[in-house]
Amino acid sequence: MGRVVIVGNVDVDIIAGPIDDWPEWGTEIGVDTVDMRIGGQAANTAVVLADLGVPVEIVTVAGNDLFGKAFERRFIQMGISVEGLDLIEGKTPHTVAITHTSSERSFLSDESVMRFMDVDFVSNKLLTSKAHISCFVESMFLTV
Repeated sequence: MGRVVIVGNVDVDIIAGPIDDWPEWGTEIGVDTVDMRIGGQAANTAVVLADLGVPVEIVTVAGNDLFGKAFERRFIQMGISVEGLDLIEGKTPHTVAITHTSSERSFLSDESVMRFMDVDFVSNKLLTSKAHISCFVESMFLTV
């Protein structure tokens, strides 16, 4: 079997809640949970495929920071090829999700280094990929 190549974003997901109402500016409220984990459409898809035993490679960028390096190590541990992952100078993107008691969520996102993942980057990574398969493009932020 070939390898599935996932192209898209990775980020640090910080998920907090649940809350009934947003706090007033300048105030603080307590929540039951605050979780931090690997996020982003490409990362989520790659993780699920790897869990299912599908050979997978991820094509993306992350910051050359604590989070980007941790993601790279974790992907390798999970059997996800990181040949298409570049750790570049800057900050790994973050998304903060606030969960309402109804289970709806609001998101605050910082694209950070994802702004540097453009068509040329993806094309070059796909051309040099050792995977001989059809590609599944999940999503990506493009600088046009």
